Order: sequence, then C-alpha cells, then structure tokens
Amino acid sequence: MAITLIRKNTDEGPQNLSFKTIVDIVEDPDGDSTIKKLFAEIRIVDDKLKPLSAPVQQEVAATEEQYHILLRLGASEAGQLITSHSTNPEWNPKGYTKNLEDEL
Repeated sequence: MAITLIRKNTDEGPQNLSFKTIVDIVEDPDGDSTIKKLFAEIRIVDDKLKPLSAPVQQEVAATEEQYHILLRLGASEAGQLITSHSTNPEWNPKGYTKNLEDEL
C-alpha cells in the first residue's frame, strides 16, 4: 500500500487529495478462480489526513510503482505534490520536495 498526497487550490480553498493503492482479491471473470488486482482509492482529506469524503475506487492498469511515479510527476509539474506525506520517497521526482506544514 502506497500513498501519494496532492494539494490543489480550488474555489473553496486548498484541498488535499489522498491516492492510496491497494491490492484486492477478486473473482476471475470465468468464475473458477480469484486474481489479484490493483486499485486506487482516492479521497479528500483534511490537513491532519482525516477523511472528509468516501473513497472513490478505480482499477489501476499499471504496477503500483508506475502509477505513483506518473501521478507524482504530473503533480510535481503543477506544484501540487506533497512529498512530506507521500510514502515511498524513492518514487518522487528527483529534487522535488514540498511539505504540507509549509502550505498551512
């Protein structure tokens, strides 16, 4: 399970989005077995990372590492990636750091 935190500016003010990947065991379409699938759970969280919304779940067609690396790359280019509250720091873009505490 890895987490990426993004902080976006909205009309209502800053909003934190938490992207958590989870592996789930689901029934194979043939119904005879189960398979592992990767899902992303996306939810709005407060500045203490307490959930403010129910999670929205989507299936991920990449590996967990690929998903978070691409997500972080795009978020860092927009200045929205919060590295202080994202797991697996080796997946962050080189030279990019941003602390949630500095944004408050």
